[in-house]
Amino acid sequence: MWKRIKDTAYFLSFSNDREYEICVTDYVSVWISSHSEKAFLAQLKESNDGLEMEDIEFVQKGVHLLTNLDNLKKYSIERKENGKSLFITLTISLGFLFIFECKLSKGSEELYFQKVTRPLLNVIYDIRESESELRRLLLRKDKQIEEYKCEGGEIVLRHLKTIPYNDEEHVMKYRAYEEQFGACNKSPTFIKEVIEILEKNILKDKPAIHPEPAPKIKIEAGPSNMAPGQSVKMEPGPSIKMEPDTTVLTEPDPPMKVEPKQEIGEESNAQVVTASVSYKQVIKRENVRAHVPRKR
Repeated sequence: MWKRIKDTAYFLSFSNDREYEICVTDYVSVWISSHSEKAFLAQLKESNDGLEMEDIEFVQKGVHLLTNLDNLKKYSIERKENGKSLFITLTISLGFLFIFECKLSKGSEELYFQKVTRPLLNVIYDIRESESELRRLLLRKDKQIEEYKCEGGEIVLRHLKTIPYNDEEHVMKYRAYEEQFGACNKSPTFIKEVIEILEKNILKDKPAIHPEPAPKIKIEAGPSNMAPGQSVKMEPGPSIKMEPDTTVLTEPDPPMKVEPKQEIGEESNAQVVTASVSYKQVIKRENVRAHVPRKR
């Protein structure tokens, strides 16, 4: 709800649903300041330096001040930085002077639409709906009165007598709506349609913020006879230390023929490459006994 700050052209709206939010508008621009409960309390204490009371009392009196602007004892509103900042000082008498000082920052066009334009359009819609309903009701009442008179009824009290309602004369007298929105836009839902269009054009959805993907580790596998101690290229991300696994699993079938004097440097069908800062190739072979035919 917008409340006028005494005799000024400024209106203030205060909400403490989620945060302690203060908005001020002159119906040209809007300024806003949001506080957590802790920050709101700190602002009140700073504004009333030397005043001692419980924290909960500070907050209660601050809310009372911002919701009872008609009872202000003093007030001060000052624009600075070419209108980008608005400084307000509000003082109320509670048996002693209680002050609230605050700096507000100028809001965006989207904020002005949310806080000022859209609520005003909703008010116009509500008044328009109320007017349409009252006009229909008056026309029905006049028909009922005419029917009552036709059946021989009379209105005894003269001060209750009224002239019949003239709907065309009423419409011609109050033309501000038609001059603003056009005579062709008399539909009760027209204002709601305007609000929906403005919401699509002004309140554009912000792109969703996705968490950054975890860094990937790229391992460039070298040839099978990679020399021990050769480094492995990893990008990006910090170094990852992994203990080497010295066990190599081998399939029992088919049997692998291994020469008794095979060197480690020769090519082998089983090897393990581990991702670490330093690469160490480990090959474990089981001893294989050469086949010797038995003598008969």
